[in-house]
Amino acid sequence: MAKSGFGVEQASRNADFQRDKAWKETQRSEKDKQKDINMAKSGFGVEQASRNSDFQRDKAYKEEQRNQKESQKDINMAGFGVEQASRNSDFQRDKAYKEEQRSQKESQKDINMAAAGFGVEQASRTSDFQRDKAYKEEQRSQKESQKDINMAAAGFGPEHASRQADFQRDKAYKEEQRNQKEKQGEFDMARAIFK
Repeated sequence: MAKSGFGVEQASRNADFQRDKAWKETQRSEKDKQKDINMAKSGFGVEQASRNSDFQRDKAYKEEQRNQKESQKDINMAGFGVEQASRNSDFQRDKAYKEEQRSQKESQKDINMAAAGFGVEQASRTSDFQRDKAYKEEQRSQKESQKDINMAAAGFGPEHASRQADFQRDKAYKEEQRNQKEKQGEFDMARAIFK
């Protein structure tokens, strides 16, 4: 960045920006003055014209102060481009170093875990977990089937099945009603939007 003249180029851009800004401000102030003249001709009021001119004078003073501050900042930042480029390269170098250290630490951790037999142990734990899970699921399904057998033996099965079917039918009906209501609401909203 330093070799490409970044600081000089930036200062040039800033100067162009300030020049354009000043030209636009001049155009704006001339337009406002013309408006004041037109307002005075139409009898808008001397008092209002006075207020407007006071406002414009204050505004111009503040703008001038701001411009001076900006130009002073540009002078102070003349060597900023080189310094910033140096800081950026230092930051990138530090970032790359830290990333390399982090990756080395991760790979060392993997090596240490493998040396300690952690991978085998973890695989063993995982297979034990899967085996226990399958056993519990099988026990649960056997318990459910036994419950159904016991209910059927007690004569509870047909009545319960009937109640269960009624419940499922009511549930499906209510779900259908809810869906129809939502569709109707969406239709009403669409109709309201396109009116």
